[in-house]
Amino acid sequence: VDKPLTPPGPVETTSTKKTSQPDTSSLNASQHAFAGNNDKGKSPEITSAVSFPERAAFSNASKAAVQFQPTLYYASAAPNDADEHARTPVVTDIPLFIINALLRGTFSRYGNITRCHTHLSKLYCTAYITFESTGALQNLDSTWSILCGGHCLRICPATFLPDQRAERRAYITLLASLSCSTIAVDLAEIADEVSAKSINVPFSINSYNPKPYAYCHFASETAIENAKSILCALKKVGLTWHSPNEVISLCH
Repeated sequence: VDKPLTPPGPVETTSTKKTSQPDTSSLNASQHAFAGNNDKGKSPEITSAVSFPERAAFSNASKAAVQFQPTLYYASAAPNDADEHARTPVVTDIPLFIINALLRGTFSRYGNITRCHTHLSKLYCTAYITFESTGALQNLDSTWSILCGGHCLRICPATFLPDQRAERRAYITLLASLSCSTIAVDLAEIADEVSAKSINVPFSINSYNPKPYAYCHFASETAIENAKSILCALKKVGLTWHSPNEVISLCH
């Protein structure tokens, strides 16, 4: 499997028939989405993860519901839905200019894609990419991000439970003093050196230009502390580490 933050080779695009996609928009996990207040996109938004209904406690639950409220219609979840979730990663932090063909081409390295559904999520897009088999997700299960068009896209299997999704959002720090127009691919070597699981450069809400800092996600607090002990520089300019609550003080 290729390193997630290593630029991909030539992409191959294919066309498949698009089918309906269930509404799971609340799975959006963008750590730097615009919060909709007056902070002009400075504060990282914590978007609540989607919650799935618990399985009925006994086999006749739906029958009992119909008997209790016979005027309502109850339908069992299709078996294919669960199977499709097992073959689908949720991809967030997709810049608006990343076209569908590039997105499909990037992920086709992991397996054959049967569906690629995208929707707008504030300043970014979210995609649900369904593969032909679950084998593709076995390769992506431990991968938190992947480069596409030079930008870092964050990945989370659709089958992840809330606590599993929360783990990927728990340990964040900022890397600042980036030069103008710096994007994730420019930081790929640094990300590898400090063992970051993903490194995202947010965009300005006004100009959609890259901001002078990046969100770095890690697997643990220890990993963050180890990263902060490393002196990093880009284009001979020293970079600085900051906690997420310092984002408002960083210039745009």
